[in-house]
Amino acid sequence: MDNSIFRSLTNKPVLGAGTNFRENLKLIRPRIPQLYITFQISSRRSTCGHLIRQLPDMGSVSHPVSLERYFFTRSIVTTVDSHKPGEAVLSVSPENQINLAFIENNPGRYEVTMKSTFNSIGEATAPYVIDMECVGLFSVDSSLAVEEATKAVMVTAHNVLYAAIREAVAWITGRQPFGQLIFGLSVLQSPAVPPSPPLNK
Repeated sequence: MDNSIFRSLTNKPVLGAGTNFRENLKLIRPRIPQLYITFQISSRRSTCGHLIRQLPDMGSVSHPVSLERYFFTRSIVTTVDSHKPGEAVLSVSPENQINLAFIENNPGRYEVTMKSTFNSIGEATAPYVIDMECVGLFSVDSSLAVEEATKAVMVTAHNVLYAAIREAVAWITGRQPFGQLIFGLSVLQSPAVPPSPPLNK
């Protein structure tokens, strides 16, 4: 550990090189913000000012796709009465479908619908029959070409809508008799579903 770091911060000499790192932290903890302590441990940078310069300016970072809003058009969770608690669930990966459509007379705006179903035939190996549908409205920066915009919206919508469905399922099933069920991760397959005809909005 380079004790010059602590010497420059406290403006006083510190203990020798053999001193325990935690003891050195105790010397300077009252003198500097906790934020610096956190970065100091993880990155061992020389000064707090240098660390701050390494952080990105999040205010200047923009994303070409914006989420306007999302909402559920279907949220069905039914208990499978024949399920026995303690039985292993064979799979917690739902069947997912995602569809993207342009919104007519609204350039750069898209409507994306994601459907997730689980145990649709009601097998007793799983505790629930689940049928969810979530719709999201997105807008895209006009600087993107149509093909790039479509791909960007599809990827963003998949992440946003599936996360919303996954959270909703966990919340609903957490209040059901067989306890909480958490969907596994979803991977967007390529190529993405081609856009549907424009919608009248």
